[in-house]
Amino acid sequence: MGIYERQEREKTIIAAAENIFFNHGFRNAKMDDVAKQAGMSKGLVYFYFQNKDDLYMAITLKAFEMIIANYQSILENNKHKTGKEKVFLIVKTYLEFSNEHYHYHEAIFNYMATVRAELNLKADSLFQSDINESMYYQKIKQIHNLPVSLVVGAIKDGMKDGSIKNSHNPQMIYVTLWALITGFVKLNITMGNQNETIYHVNVHDWKTYIFELTEKILSETI
Repeated sequence: MGIYERQEREKTIIAAAENIFFNHGFRNAKMDDVAKQAGMSKGLVYFYFQNKDDLYMAITLKAFEMIIANYQSILENNKHKTGKEKVFLIVKTYLEFSNEHYHYHEAIFNYMATVRAELNLKADSLFQSDINESMYYQKIKQIHNLPVSLVVGAIKDGMKDGSIKNSHNPQMIYVTLWALITGFVKLNITMGNQNETIYHVNVHDWKTYIFELTEKILSETI
């Protein structure tokens, strides 16, 4: 079997898994359903992915790679812009990404929860197998800090060119923006793309307010 054929089969299986996992829920999904969706035998699916957890990690790796590629594209194509402008573009891109691909956003958050569980030696993980045995989990570990580094780099650029007035630690600025944005995404996802959150806040107005707060955070001189 050639490399191209193997890659195409892996893509087919991952696409089938996304359909099953995202529509029926990861806990309810079965590898039999994935195999049927992919048009393959279950044995062939297991040849490529050792279990359901491993397959979910492959999807999560894809999510990380999409985010990283988006951020890198923004930074590469906007070198002439200020650091502040680049940060705003990244914020907008992530909000668009999470709206279009909220299951990928959830996969990233599930991965982060798994890492926390692993560090705290807790057993209350989403996954039933030893996730450390997943090749895809190990691959994610190698790149999971890259999105952070890219945004922090843009913040540092803004501090250097004077477009970002906030003098706090760039990591502090990043995690504050991250908390703001992910809070919006989590509540918005809960409502399933409706126009109003469970707290009766118009989503469009809230998003506009988030951009206003981002502006204030980056412009803070204290």
